Amino acid sequence: MYFNDGKPYIDDLMNYFYAIVDEWERRGHQNSTSLSDIERYLRHVEGIEGSPVTPVIAREYRRVLLLKDPCYYIGKLSVDEVWELVNSEPIYFKGINAWIKDVYDEYVEFINELRVGRISCKSIFPKR
Repeated sequence: MYFNDGKPYIDDLMNYFYAIVDEWERRGHQNSTSLSDIERYLRHVEGIEGSPVTPVIAREYRRVLLLKDPCYYIGKLSVDEVWELVNSEPIYFKGINAWIKDVYDEYVEFINELRVGRISCKSIFPKR
């Protein structure tokens, strides 16, 4: 997934795995896999500490979530997180949010509405 000089962020990937399993179970599904299935292999991987996700990348992921399902995520994001999104321009990352450039006019309209307290439930996330 993410590598730094050929060394993966193992702890970050493990936390990602647990987050996915938690979400899977929260949606009512049953989980039948765990990291113990591959633990013996993980012990031999030379990884590094930390995470490749910077605060800027995290903000852009929040922006994507809000644009994908506004009425759901407006209730999940804090007031400060929404305020930050409304008052900042996107910083584009390929594979994360570069698609916003393709729908920028819709994006600006969505943000302007949000700025005055109107929440549109219409996703502007591209359907591909």
